[in-house]
Amino acid sequence: MTFHEYMRLASLLFAMIGLAAGMRAAFVWMQASRLTPVPAWLVDEHSIEPRDQTESQAGWIIGMMGTISESGRLNMVAARWTAWTVLFSALASLTGVL
Repeated sequence: MTFHEYMRLASLLFAMIGLAAGMRAAFVWMQASRLTPVPAWLVDEHSIEPRDQTESQAGWIIGMMGTISESGRLNMVAARWTAWTVLFSALASLTGVL
């Protein structure tokens, strides 16, 4: 094989890895956007909502904080996958012109 054929093959390989990383990033971001808050008092399936409005709202706040934390973690993971996507796409472009 010639140098140009190796570069063409490397470009294709980098493009495929970039595509896979981009799809993974999109999937993780989709997961982050579909999280639903669950109030703290509903974690146990036999629990009922407290009669006291303050306790009920506190349960919702705790549930929202957990959801926001998990969404942030998933967004961080997706951002890392996106960085890999950019890197491999750039490598595909650079090897494609050689």
